[in-house]
Amino acid sequence: MDNTEKNLTLIEELIQHTKNGSLAWKKAADGKSYMASLPDYAIRISYTPLFEYRLRIFDNSGNVRREIGTIYDLVETVAQAAGVTTGYSEISQIYAKPLRILYELVAGPIERIAGDQFVDGLLSQLQQLKGEGARGA
Repeated sequence: MDNTEKNLTLIEELIQHTKNGSLAWKKAADGKSYMASLPDYAIRISYTPLFEYRLRIFDNSGNVRREIGTIYDLVETVAQAAGVTTGYSEISQIYAKPLRILYELVAGPIERIAGDQFVDGLLSQLQQLKGEGARGA
């Protein structure tokens, strides 16, 4: 199995474990990515409009051991402008859909919960205003 196949298998496994709830994700401290932990590994997935999707796998010492993503599109664009072909763009496209699926599976529920909590807090404060208004009338 070559690296591309291994990476795709890894992403598919992460998707399946995320779907069935056996892999728990949480928002990372940076507020822009999501993390999951296993005894010997940490996994981070992120999305930025400039670099798109990026999956990073860390060992238990915090070292990045594998990085998979569409981040190389920018490198490819710059290289093409210089007349050089890197092949990154083709590899990037292979990972784009599965990484997007994984990111949406991870981020969607976490962001919905955060959004619901935000709205619940706002509703609570509005109810308090309503109560204060009734007392002030």
